[in-house]
Amino acid sequence: GLNRSLFLPFIDVLNKHLTVVEMNIQQDYRRMSNHCNENGMVPTYVWPSDQDNSRRILEEWFQRASGSTETTSETIPVTMGRRLKVTRASGKCAWFHFDELCHQPLGAADYLAL
Repeated sequence: GLNRSLFLPFIDVLNKHLTVVEMNIQQDYRRMSNHCNENGMVPTYVWPSDQDNSRRILEEWFQRASGSTETTSETIPVTMGRRLKVTRASGKCAWFHFDELCHQPLGAADYLAL
């Protein structure tokens, strides 16, 4: 990769502090979807989300991940009395627009609370 020489020392740190679990399986679960692209892979992102087909795919992913079609609005407590508003939540899933997460003064505590 582009910064391989910078990344390689990090692999040693990971191996030192974590247990490596080899996932030696025959099935490639990335290929098990009705929404595979021309390469037979599930896309890792859908852009732009305002197109009808992309929005439909995102909605299906959200419903599958949450296990429900019902959503609620929630407020999550963060450290030091702060609160983070989640306008669309279902189960352990939350739906955010990019601006809600990336154009707000949020920090590590907010993302950890999510």
